[in-house]
Amino acid sequence: MLLTLTDATHVAHMESEAKLSQSLVKILQAQVNFRSLLSESFHDLERAKDLLHEPGQASVKMILHTLKGNFSSFGLEDIVHAVHHLEDQAEASLVDIEGIIQIIHLFLDVHKDILKIDPAFPHQKSYRIHDHHFHGLGDRLKHHGATPALLSSYSDWLGEIKQVSFDELIGPIAKKARRLGENLGKNLLLTVEGGQLKIDSDRMQSLVHSLIHLVRNSVDHGLEFAKERGSKSELGQIHIRVQHLQNSLQIEVGDDGRGIDPKLVKSVAVERGIVSPLEAEQLSDDQALKLIFRVGFSTRSEVTSISGRGVGMSAIEAVVRELGGQIAIDTKLGCGTSVRITIPDIAMGKLQRKVG
Repeated sequence: MLLTLTDATHVAHMESEAKLSQSLVKILQAQVNFRSLLSESFHDLERAKDLLHEPGQASVKMILHTLKGNFSSFGLEDIVHAVHHLEDQAEASLVDIEGIIQIIHLFLDVHKDILKIDPAFPHQKSYRIHDHHFHGLGDRLKHHGATPALLSSYSDWLGEIKQVSFDELIGPIAKKARRLGENLGKNLLLTVEGGQLKIDSDRMQSLVHSLIHLVRNSVDHGLEFAKERGSKSELGQIHIRVQHLQNSLQIEVGDDGRGIDPKLVKSVAVERGIVSPLEAEQLSDDQALKLIFRVGFSTRSEVTSISGRGVGMSAIEAVVRELGGQIAIDTKLGCGTSVRITIPDIAMGKLQRKVG
C-alpha cells in the first residue's frame, strides 16, 4: 500500500509538471497577448482596490471573474484557484487583492528565466526587431549623410542593445546538471555567480553553449558518489563564476570533487596514443593537465550518453582559441577542479582606446 501511495504521489507530481510546461509553452507562443493580459490584469486589480467599498462589490467580482477566465486560458491553475477562492468569499478585502497580485508576481519571478518578463516591470512592453531592421537603419543613416561620429555612436548603441545577461544566454544549466547527476546517481547543486553580467551574445554564444562540456565533466568525472566523498557534504557542488577583469571576461567552472591526477592523465594519454611514453615522462604536471584538451582524450574506457568520445574538452578549447582567449586548470586531489577561461573584451578595449 505504501509503495502504491508513493507511486501515485510521483505520478501526480509529473502530471503537475507537464501541465506547467504546457502553460509556459502557451505563453511563449502568445507572448504579445500574455504581456497585454498582464498589463490589463494589474491595472484592473489596482482599480478593484478602489471599488471594494461598493455595496455587494459587483464590479470587483466582475473583475475577478474576467481575471480568472483570462489566466485559465493559459492553464495557470494556481492563479485561477486563488481567484476562484476569493470569488467564493462574501467580500474581498485589500489584503485579498494584494494576495492575488503577489501570486502573479511570484509566478513571473519563478519563471523569469523562461518568460523573460521582469517581475519588477511587468507592464513594460517589448518589440520584435530583427537584424535586417538594424541593417536598414544603418543604410538609411549612411544614405542621409550621417557623420562618422554619428555612425560610430550608432554602432556602439547597437552593440549595447545586443548584449544579454549571462543567465539568459546559458539557459537552465542548473536543471541540466541536476538531471545528469540523477542519471548517474549523484546529488549535486550548481550555482551561477555573476549571471546578471551583460555580454555580447553574438560573440560569446558559442563559448557559453560549450560550457556544458565542462559541467558534464564535473558531474561525470569530478564529483564522487556520496559514499566516496568522505568528510565532504554528500551534495556535490559545481559553480560557474562570471566576472569582468580589467579588459577581459573571465568564466570559471569548478567543482569540489576528486580533482585531476596528472599521473593518470599521462597514463591515459600514452594508452590512447596521444603522446609517447618518453614525451609523457618529460611533461610537468601543468603540461600534463593540458592533454585533456587533445582530441581523443578521455578517461572513459567506453562511450556513454554523457562522455567518453574525447571531443568535449577539445571543442571548448577550440572555441576559446578562436576568441583569442586562454584556458587554465587549477586542481587539487580530493578537493576539486576549476577551469578558468579568459576572453579579451573587445568592447572594453575599444572604450579604452577612445579614452586614450
